[in-house]
Amino acid sequence: MALTLDEIQSTTQEFWYPKAQDQYYTGNILMYRLLQKAQRIPGGEKIRVPIHYGPPRGGSFGPNSNFDTARYDSLQAARYDWAAYYEPCTYDLQDKIKNAGPQQEIDIVMTKLDMSQKAIKESMTTDLYGDGVAVGAEWKMTGLLAMINSTTATKYGDIAEDDLALWSSGAVTTTSEGITLARMRTLRDACQVGDGDTEIPSIYITTPALKSTFTGLLTPQQRYQNDALAAVGFKNIEFEGVPVVSDMKCPSGYMFGLNETYLDFRVHQDFDFHHEPWMRPTNQYKFTMQIIWAGNLICTRRAAHGYHSNFS
Repeated sequence: MALTLDEIQSTTQEFWYPKAQDQYYTGNILMYRLLQKAQRIPGGEKIRVPIHYGPPRGGSFGPNSNFDTARYDSLQAARYDWAAYYEPCTYDLQDKIKNAGPQQEIDIVMTKLDMSQKAIKESMTTDLYGDGVAVGAEWKMTGLLAMINSTTATKYGDIAEDDLALWSSGAVTTTSEGITLARMRTLRDACQVGDGDTEIPSIYITTPALKSTFTGLLTPQQRYQNDALAAVGFKNIEFEGVPVVSDMKCPSGYMFGLNETYLDFRVHQDFDFHHEPWMRPTNQYKFTMQIIWAGNLICTRRAAHGYHSNFS
């Protein structure tokens, strides 16, 4: 068998970064922003979110006018199933003995734990863009393609559009066409739910390729970025004051217009990336634990969100 080390390798300690460099897991803009403001809740059969619907019942009146004193139902509740995710972390005798003492350039246990923390977010991000359809007994996240859906008989949050017309998506456009500023305005306008600055999409998420194409539509004088997002590692370019950000998880050809005022995470207070205790089987020298997250993506106004697919 050939020797694997030459003289230099045998007598010289390699340079190691103090922490393993992350070559796979990438940051996700929507996950980052929503987890920043996630609300922790104690539990329940489902995640219940009250929603208001119905037009105003009052109006102008005169000296002899009669007030409308009838009782009207104007509150409903969207109910979301719990989603749950885990990521294991395990080390054994080999890790304990060989990766210890002054010869330890990288703490392999801490590195494994760090990668597990990133891996659970990776799994969650994949389902963030999904339709929420569970596989077997898995509790999957109710993703964006469940929230933005034009099938009126399909329930979202336990409510079907057929039963409550206002519970509809802002835009579900599937026309195959090139991305233009006019088409982006069409997407924005379809998701506008009021006159204020907070009543239009607060972020546009698309693929890296489409973001590059959009950037090419702008003159150098029009190319502005959101400095706050850029400061935390998310390159972006603004469309009329709103950041356009790419995400490698975004489905091909899609651009989402999302209003984060009406989009949030609800997280179980005991399972907000909770680290279970390290456990050891009685018949092996091995230690294992899991990182657990439970909650779901929730929407309080479907009309504030939309997408255009088949963009090029």
